[in-house]
Amino acid sequence: PDLPYPSLASLTDSLTASLQRHPPRAANEAELQAILWTHLQAIDRRTVREHPLTRADRIDFLLGRVGIEVKVKGPSAEVTRQLWRYADSPQIDGLLLVTTRREHLRVIGESATFRDKPVRTLCIADYLL
Repeated sequence: PDLPYPSLASLTDSLTASLQRHPPRAANEAELQAILWTHLQAIDRRTVREHPLTRADRIDFLLGRVGIEVKVKGPSAEVTRQLWRYADSPQIDGLLLVTTRREHLRVIGESATFRDKPVRTLCIADYLL
């Protein structure tokens, strides 16, 4: 398949740089999503929030064909199952998990492949104020 636009790597790098410059101050997942929305809009105004992939699945953000999921809690197995479902979508060419839990990074890794689609994990625990 064609590479997602923007590329998953460039999106991850841009978001990381933005979060390092302006660390988020969030008490819960809803607040973190609102802050990330601002960062993502600054990167690319075409970012869509709460994009439906199926009747049951709605990804937090979609930019081009890159899906972005935000997690502040939840067991790694549950998050992994959710990402596998999202990777099943023909609308998705790559996934970025933005998490506050180092456990997710340890289980999924910084870079993985689900259904032949790249998955990156960005653990922002160190950026949070």
